[in-house]
Amino acid sequence: MRPCARPAIHLSALVFAILGAMAGASITVCAATGMMPVEQNDLLRKYCAVCHTDSARNGGLSLEHYNAERPDPTIAAMLLGKLRTGAMGAAGIGLPDAETRRAWINATAAASAGSDSWHVEQEGSGALASASIVREIPSPAPDGVPDSYRLAVSCRPATRAGSVELTWSPNVPSAGQIMSADIDGKPFATYKIDGEETMGNGTGGRSGPGAISLYPAGKSTPLPLETLGIRDVFPSQAVAFSFRDLPAPARRALSACFQ
Repeated sequence: MRPCARPAIHLSALVFAILGAMAGASITVCAATGMMPVEQNDLLRKYCAVCHTDSARNGGLSLEHYNAERPDPTIAAMLLGKLRTGAMGAAGIGLPDAETRRAWINATAAASAGSDSWHVEQEGSGALASASIVREIPSPAPDGVPDSYRLAVSCRPATRAGSVELTWSPNVPSAGQIMSADIDGKPFATYKIDGEETMGNGTGGRSGPGAISLYPAGKSTPLPLETLGIRDVFPSQAVAFSFRDLPAPARRALSACFQ
């Protein structure tokens, strides 16, 4: 693991001043966690993005474009659970050394700060808008790592194509598990968690699904006004996502796809 230090390069005072602001955030993160964002990105490409691709989206996530310089805290929160339970070994190339694993976990924990609030992104007026939030609850698993649930809502107003997706980490529900959702306290739908995911690393490894689409394709359903509740992804677990806290501009942009 590279030490936390500025690279030994020779720059003019002017160039260094221009780059100073850009480097400041990275140095601050490194000082707090022991690992530079560039090293986090290298590890993620090597151990995670081989399976969590744009095409496969194993675990309901693509990590191909995750950037530790500007992390999405809700994705970092889901990644954190996987790192804490050793899922980086799914790449089939062994594990980083213990010191590197600890530093990577600490850095990802820092990046996940704020994941319990809505994280909103919009590419531009009329372009893709998205909002995501994470909830954590205690898990009965012996490792003590909490179960994390990520709710992600997206809308492309130009085409009215929208999605509401639930992702869980780090554990995987039993095949055939029946879960349910309610909107503003009223029953909305039940779902059967089934199927499997194939590891994208060529090892032939398989796992149960890590995500499910909550809104049926082609059915027009408004976004919740108050809450969206989820029950029994794992037996007797319940989690609620508050839509009261969704920023008004994000709700307006997303609602173009949910009438």
